Amino acid sequence: MVVTGVSPAEPVGDAVRRVAYRRLQPAVEALRLSSGADVDDVVHDVRKRCKRVRALLRLVRGEIGDDVYHRENRVLRDSARALSAMRDAAVLVHVHDEVVRAGAMPLAGYRMELVERHNDLQRQVLEEGILPNVRERLATVVVRSQTWPIGMVEWDVLGAGLKRVYRRGRKAMAAAYEEPSAESFHQWRKRAKYFRHQLSFLHDLWPEVIGGTENAAHALTDLLGDEHDLAMLRNAAVAAGCGPEREAEPFAEFIESRRALLRTRAQPIGLRLYAEKPSRFIGRLGRYWDAGTRRVTAA
Repeated sequence: MVVTGVSPAEPVGDAVRRVAYRRLQPAVEALRLSSGADVDDVVHDVRKRCKRVRALLRLVRGEIGDDVYHRENRVLRDSARALSAMRDAAVLVHVHDEVVRAGAMPLAGYRMELVERHNDLQRQVLEEGILPNVRERLATVVVRSQTWPIGMVEWDVLGAGLKRVYRRGRKAMAAAYEEPSAESFHQWRKRAKYFRHQLSFLHDLWPEVIGGTENAAHALTDLLGDEHDLAMLRNAAVAAGCGPEREAEPFAEFIESRRALLRTRAQPIGLRLYAEKPSRFIGRLGRYWDAGTRRVTAA
């Protein structure tokens, strides 16, 4: 049996250290080898890897303690933030093109502004030592991860970490639909992503069941991610003051109609995903953990 996440088949400390290494070490290597030709892909991958390990830290926060948690979470967060402006600029060009292909009337000169901003930020990342700095930070986390203080962890620790993320995601969903805004949906998206990544770490408890929930969380975060990208595009267009008002207004309205559709599609997925109260959801997965423990003992 090949274990890819955290399960009773392997001591939790060994699994966490293994997963952290396998997530972050490739990022360190990619940053070392990156060139201008592949920097967008490298930055995107590095940011994803940082988010996944931050979700892993949240899963075992009760065991590693607040000091270690805050230290490593801060390094991973700041490393991703150092690359976020360039990544967002690249996304805006892509989303702009998708919106125009879908039927929006392009704003005169706006795409060129987006491309130029992306190119400027890309040069900044490549020429100002940002990549080596991020690589050094992540390399220190890789080394420290192998000595994270994780003993004989059972479900009580993992369940507490998962419950915190699940509860916050549930509350963020309610807040997003109660007072819809770009920020409230962005907050929900961040909570849902942590939940999705934690499910992937627990996938082996019962792949046929948890895998389905994980797929639903993936679909949800894709919708919320697209909604967030459109919100960024609209805000950037407004801030840039592109085109006369008669051109900018239809462009913004087209974006808003697509955002509304994505929010509508996200709601039933979210309602199903967060249907259980946190204690019931965690209790159910805890029983999967117990069943897995019995299976390991009997093997």
